[in-house]
Amino acid sequence: MGLLILVLVAGAATAGATADWDEGRPEVTIVTNGWVEVRDILRNVVANAGLGLQMAPDVGGQVNVHLEGVPVAKALDALLTPAGLGYEVVDNVLVVYKEGMVTRWITFDYPVTQREGRGELEVSANSGGGENSSSGGGEQGANKSHVTSTASMSIWPEVMESLKVMVFKNAEGLQERGGSKENMAVSLSDGEGRVLVANPMASMVMVTAEWSRVHQVQQLLERLEESLQRQVAIEVRIMEVYLDSQQSTGINWDVLNLNSDFREIGLQSFDNSEHLGSEFFQFTLDSKHLGSVMEIASKNGDIRTISTPKVTSLNNQKAVIRIVTENVFYQSTVAPAVVTNGVATEPVISYTPQTYPVGVVLDVTPQVGQDRLITLNVHPTISDIVGTAESPNQDTAPILSIRELDTVGKVRDGETLVIAGLMSERTKQTRSGLPLLKDLPLLGYLFGKTTDKKMSIELVMLLTPVIMEGDAANDLAKAELEKMNGKM
Repeated sequence: MGLLILVLVAGAATAGATADWDEGRPEVTIVTNGWVEVRDILRNVVANAGLGLQMAPDVGGQVNVHLEGVPVAKALDALLTPAGLGYEVVDNVLVVYKEGMVTRWITFDYPVTQREGRGELEVSANSGGGENSSSGGGEQGANKSHVTSTASMSIWPEVMESLKVMVFKNAEGLQERGGSKENMAVSLSDGEGRVLVANPMASMVMVTAEWSRVHQVQQLLERLEESLQRQVAIEVRIMEVYLDSQQSTGINWDVLNLNSDFREIGLQSFDNSEHLGSEFFQFTLDSKHLGSVMEIASKNGDIRTISTPKVTSLNNQKAVIRIVTENVFYQSTVAPAVVTNGVATEPVISYTPQTYPVGVVLDVTPQVGQDRLITLNVHPTISDIVGTAESPNQDTAPILSIRELDTVGKVRDGETLVIAGLMSERTKQTRSGLPLLKDLPLLGYLFGKTTDKKMSIELVMLLTPVIMEGDAANDLAKAELEKMNGKM
């Protein structure tokens, strides 16, 4: 027999890298000098890991391994799988058996709801005349940009396709044994005794197959559930900065010294503001620099906070925030006069209410990577009424100012993604003259005057995502409850 060295490494296995039963157990180092009986190694492993042991009589074989500082579950995989052995932990007892057909019920908790999201953004600008004129009278010098993002959020069909490959290897010739399209239940079998049953409504999967295949299914579902169940809390602040006259071209962000203190990203997208083609930029910063952004913005003009929503979303699930006022205007339709037996009826005018939302609509989709970097797909739309238009028949309709963008940015947990540079112009009326007298009804015009002043406005958005796990979710809930209680 070769030399067996078994050393427990200080420190516990980290959550997310091991099976649930293995969390908190010490990591192990196993080094064999030559071939060693697997039964002897197992006795040492369970003794030091605090597990019981149950082995079938036909469990045996020799292994030659060199493992350093690995979780117990990964050590067992490395020891037993090459030897054709399977295992499971039941009530803190390690059960080891010879490879063969086994049946396991596996829980996979994920919503059955099928969700679909679609975002679309198109910007076009025309320049008439010159060499680009069209003899057909169509668009002249048209310049268009188009972004479309779609997301399908039903995970079960994709999971089932993966499980079919893992359990049956070859999906041809499978027999369907019942199932229901209403609840997406599936029951499949082949001619060799393998069975796959899934009931999404019950969040259960049953597999009958060789232990190695069942083990692969368990690992896949555990890792999928761990990734999909991650939650991200996103705090959003949308502001308008009414710029001073000397800053009409935008806030001077250079004073932040982005190259040294901050991590600039510089992705580009399309801006549907009044100035088509104007660019925006984005960068990330940690929480300690957030005050600097607010200070710089306030030094460049007056800040108006449009909205400060908060939302929590599962990994890769679109969250939609809609804070709008549904305004109504009436569109008239005239039915022409009808002549019957030489008698003409009066034209009939009917009015149809038309609604349009004004406010903030934001959809954001977070994706948490294995490196804990958070990718945010952000699509905000901010609309305002800036005037009214009148048709020849004196119908009126609103004139809307819409600022919209679609972009993707990557931040670390707790960092803030800053999107800025979206410029627009507005006309603001100011009243000047003798105090009190200029405000008198009817006579006020004798003592004052009204002037129109054009103002440059920069839109700034701050998005701070935080991964919710462990005590973070409870801490956030407590903080929000304390804020609510303080306002009551």
